[in-house]
Amino acid sequence: MNVGNEIVQIYQPDTSIAKPVQAVENLIALFLPHANKVDTQMDVNDLMNPAKYDDKLPVVLLLSGEIVVYRKAGDLLFAWPNAPYLFGLEGSHFRYETYRLKATKGSEVFILGREEAIDLVQHHDGALRDLLEHQTWLYDIMSSRDNLLINKNSYQIVCGLLLELYQYPLEKRLKMSGANYILDRSNLARSGVRKILAALRVGEFVDIQRGKLIKVLKKFPSDY
Repeated sequence: MNVGNEIVQIYQPDTSIAKPVQAVENLIALFLPHANKVDTQMDVNDLMNPAKYDDKLPVVLLLSGEIVVYRKAGDLLFAWPNAPYLFGLEGSHFRYETYRLKATKGSEVFILGREEAIDLVQHHDGALRDLLEHQTWLYDIMSSRDNLLINKNSYQIVCGLLLELYQYPLEKRLKMSGANYILDRSNLARSGVRKILAALRVGEFVDIQRGKLIKVLKKFPSDY
């Protein structure tokens, strides 16, 4: 690992991309009286499948718990949002064919049709502003993910995803493998990821215990 004279940060997750919680809660409150509850004890997979809803494009409302968002291509984990959250308002068939949503068991999830949701926004004062704020945030998240993965080498992707993982509270990091977090979100080889993680541990850039990321100790070197 080439540290050189200057240690630079490979990638820093943009903490300014904060969820507009009030806007999301306002939209959920508007949609909820018209939505149907999903039994997440039984039906947790592919919440975005229009075939389940008479071929109507669904909008997913997450009131409590978590949803895992996958890109169908490669079955890569794209996002792991917690409540409050909603997905599906962008509404193109391309979007529904690109992503798969899976609710964690016991999460409180409701579904309504996109056309009905858009009608509610159109006829409710202030809802359009909430919708635009929510959509801006969602597209920022997507752009941030692309910036992390596109035109990056394996080392840069590992460093970026480690720093992303480090944004989670310690109690949540202790429940997940650092290597699996990276592998679920990339097309990298397991052997290569483990080699890079081992080098970062030996160089005392990270504290990883039993596969869990405890702490990032210092900025990562620019080259591997």
